[in-house]
This record gives sequence, C-alpha cells and structure tokens, in this order.
Amino acid sequence: MTIDRVRLVNTAPISDAIVRRALDLDPPEAYEPASLLATLMSLHSLRYFGIIDFRFEGDEDDRELVIKTPPRPSGRGSLQFGFGFSDDFSGNTGYTLSARHQLLAVNRRGGEWQNYLQFGTIGLFDSQFYQPLDNAMRWFVEPSIGYRREIADLWADGTPVVQYQIEGGEARLAAGRVLGRWGELRATAFTGNVKAIPRIGSPLFPPDEERRGGFSLAFAVDTLDQVVFPEHGVEAQAGYERSSETLGAESLTDLVSARVGYSFTFGRSTFTPFLEYGQNFESTLDYLNLFKLGGLGRLSGLGHNELLGEKMALARLLFYYRLTGFHAAGFSVRIYAGTSLEAGNVYAIDQPITGSSLLIGWSLFVGADTPLGPLFFGYGRTEDRDRFYLNIGERF
Repeated sequence: MTIDRVRLVNTAPISDAIVRRALDLDPPEAYEPASLLATLMSLHSLRYFGIIDFRFEGDEDDRELVIKTPPRPSGRGSLQFGFGFSDDFSGNTGYTLSARHQLLAVNRRGGEWQNYLQFGTIGLFDSQFYQPLDNAMRWFVEPSIGYRREIADLWADGTPVVQYQIEGGEARLAAGRVLGRWGELRATAFTGNVKAIPRIGSPLFPPDEERRGGFSLAFAVDTLDQVVFPEHGVEAQAGYERSSETLGAESLTDLVSARVGYSFTFGRSTFTPFLEYGQNFESTLDYLNLFKLGGLGRLSGLGHNELLGEKMALARLLFYYRLTGFHAAGFSVRIYAGTSLEAGNVYAIDQPITGSSLLIGWSLFVGADTPLGPLFFGYGRTEDRDRFYLNIGERF
C-alpha cells in the first residue's frame, strides 16, 4: 500500500511538529498495514491523546492518510494512590501512604509536571518538571525540588543500638538524553541540607547537620516487560557522584555504584541473576554515602540496612515459578513461589573483596502481583541469622 500524503488533524495540547516526528512517516512510500498500525500504537504511547482515528482518502494513484489526534477525554492530569507495608516479625515494621499527581503536556513542547507525596516510615515530597527540548523528545532538562524524612537504625552485633530520624531538602537540575525506548543518560547538579536527629538509644550518639552539594552522572537501562515479577528484559543502573564546595558541600564525596539484573523465562519458570557493586574513593562515615545491605533479597536473614560500609558487593540469583493467575472484576492477580540465593558484604575502603569474606544468604517466598502492588510472604536466612517477612507494595 502506497501513501502519497499525510494530513494531520491535531487538537491535542502538543505541537504538530512533535506528533509528525513521532509518526515517522515519509510519503510517498509503501507501507505494510502492520507497520502502519505499529506506528500509530507508538504515537498513542505518548499518552497525550484520546482515541487516535485514521482513514484513507483518494484512490490508488493519489492516496492520502488522514490522522486525527484528539486530546485525552479525561484531561491532562492524573492522580494515583499507593500503599506499602512491611514487617519482619522481629520488631521492624513500616508503612507508607503515597499520592502522585502528573500533569501531561504542560506546554506545546511536551513538558510534564509531576508531584509525589508520601507519608509513613519514609515521608517525602518531590516536585519535578520534565521538559523535552527537541521534536524527537530525546534531549531534556528537569529541575526538581524534594524533601525526605526517614527512620534509620544503626546496628552493632546484630542489635539496633540507636535510631535516627534523617531529614533534609534538596534542589536539583538535571539534563540528559533519552536512548530510544530502552535507556537514559543524565547529568545532575544538586544542593541541599540534611539533619540526623537521634530518637531512641544511647546518648553517646550525637545529632548532626550537614550541607551537601555536587554533581552526578547516571546511565539507566530498562527493557523489563513488567514492573512486578518480570519475565523478560534487563534493568541496569550505573552512576558516579562527586561533591562540590561551589554547590555547598561541607565534606568530600567521590563514589561509584552499579547494578544489573537480567530476567529470562522458560515456561512458567523465571530466573533473574543480579549483581550490585558500590565504592567510595574517599573515606567517609556519612550515613548517606555509605552502602547498605540487609533485608529481603539483600542478605535476607539480616535486619533492614543492617550492614553499612564504604564499599559493597552483592550477587543474587532469584527464581520464581508462576503457580496460577486469574482475572476478576477487571483486576488481574498472578501468584508465584520462589527462592533467592545471595552472597555479599560491606567493607572498609581499603579492605579487599574475597570469597571467604562474603556472607551467604537465601530466602523462600510466595508472592502475588495484586492491584495493591506486589505481595511477599517469606523466610530468609543469612549465616546463623533468620527472620520472616511480610511485604506489600515493595519488591526485590
């Protein structure tokens, strides 16, 4: 089928140039119906439009494709709510209530404004404005501000000795490039302030306050077919962060981190090998710059973030088997049983990572992908430590 011309009837709040660039049609040219349908589906995935309509006008010698892109009938804004709960049956319980508001097509260039609010064990507020810079929507800038408050336990010999409330605000300016549908590269400048206030425990642990600021580079890949219990794809992140006195930093930060997981499936069985590594290049006792291990899937028999170190390594093999799935009242639920095998530890900056120094852990669990998010109930053990877990709304 040959298309000689394309006529766009665009009433959505986005520029014609961006719509035409997303269509990626260059008439006169021959197109297969399946290829044209895939192009229109790709356009719909931008989420700016209602039901996209198209028709052909003319004859074989002069065929015009007319595409109508109406605005979303529900408007440009969306509001989502979330809930999370965790309990390790050893005295560590947490919960979160969250809300996310997103406003699409703030301007004709495809700007997006997102606000995220969360209450509970971890409280936070974050406001981001994402602005594409070109018609292909590949280059972007993203200014943002945020505030975070969380409760953190510090452990010694398997026992919490003090509990801190850590809170602080931060302003960020990021710029980067979207890499097709599979990845992103971004650079960020940030500045902020953080306070650590002891709540429970020994008076020997003092409060602390620090100005922070610096630059970071991040590279991310995400080709997972599903957010929860994926069956295929890769999820990877790599980053570098360095402090800057110009942006207010009071102490030196210089660190790298990387993580990668790959999911593949045979029948109903899914395997996900996973590796994570982090290292400081400068010695530090700053809680925010220390790497953390402990909790479900991260040396499962230990407490949440029990281990702190200037360097960290973790390897995990995750396996789960889809037991069943059902649909009811518009909802879909899938149920799984699985296990994880883990090896890892944290280290001082000058300590070598050796096979004999790694802690070995494992877990057994049943899980479900529910309308409330993922649900896990499991048992974990690391060396001679163990605990049970119940998590709703959190994943490995």
